[in-house]
Amino acid sequence: MNTSKISLKHFFIFFVVIIILLLTAGCIINSETIDNVDNNRYAAKADFYYQTSAYSFDKFVLKGINGTVEISTIANLDTITIEGERIVESESITDAEEHLQYLLVDISHNLNFILVETVQPSNSNGRNYKVNYRILIPQDWDIDIEQINGNVDVTGLNGDIRVVVTNGNISISSCQGNVHTIITNGNSSFSDITGCIYSSIVNGNSTGHIALSDSGTCQQTTVNGNLILSIPRSTSAQFSAKTSNGLVTVNNLPLNNAQVTNKSVSGVLGSGEGVVTIEAVNGLITVNGY
Repeated sequence: MNTSKISLKHFFIFFVVIIILLLTAGCIINSETIDNVDNNRYAAKADFYYQTSAYSFDKFVLKGINGTVEISTIANLDTITIEGERIVESESITDAEEHLQYLLVDISHNLNFILVETVQPSNSNGRNYKVNYRILIPQDWDIDIEQINGNVDVTGLNGDIRVVVTNGNISISSCQGNVHTIITNGNSSFSDITGCIYSSIVNGNSTGHIALSDSGTCQQTTVNGNLILSIPRSTSAQFSAKTSNGLVTVNNLPLNNAQVTNKSVSGVLGSGEGVVTIEAVNGLITVNGY
C-alpha cells in the first residue's frame, strides 16, 4: 500500500512538472517576439515583387505604416507591378533577420480594386519595421493611399488621387485628376496639376504649381505653416486668400473687385467660374501668377 501511494505521489509530481515545463516553453517562444532592443544599428532586408494583369481593375489602395511609397505609370500599361523591400532594424543582424518574418506585405483583390496592406507587430519593442513600395499602375487608375510614417510620391496619373499621411511629405507631379491630400506633420508639393486640388495640413508647408481647369477648385489650408501657390494669369475663379497670423501677398494676378489687407486678399479672376481658396491660421501666404 505504501509503495502504491508513493508511486501515485511521484506520478502526480511528474505530471505537474511536465505541465509547468510545457507552459514555460510556450512563454519562451512568445517572449522571443516581444524582447526589447536597445538600438537599431543593424538592418535586415528582403525584396518582394508582384505583378498581375490590370484587367477588370481601375483602382489601387494602399494602407502602409512606415516607409516610402512611390507610384508612377507608363503609357498603355496593362499590368500592375508592386515591388520594394521589407526592412527590420534592430540591435543585431540576427535579431533583425529573425523578425523579418513578422513584417509582411498582404495583397488582395476586392471587386474593382487591388488592396495592399503592411502587416507588422502591434508593438515594435524598439525595432524599426519599414516597407518601401514602388508601384507601377495604368495611367487612368484612381489611387487611395494611407501612410502613417514616410513620404509619398505620385507621378503621371490621370485618375483621382487621395493621399493621407500622418508624419511625412507628399509630392504629386504631372497629374490630371482630382487630388485630395491630408497631412498631420509634413510638407506637400504639387507640380503641373491640371485637376482640382483639396489640400489640408496641420503642421507643415505647401508649394504648388497648378493650372486650374474651367470651373475647377483649389482649396488649400494649413494650421501652422506657409502656403506658396502659382496659378496661370488666365485662371477663371472666385479668389480668396487669408491668414489669421501672418501676411498675404498676391503677385501678377489680374484681380477684379479686389479687396486687400495685410491678412487677406479676395477678388475675381477672369469670369470667376472656379474657386481658389487659400487659408492659414499661423503662416504666410504667397500666390503668384504665371
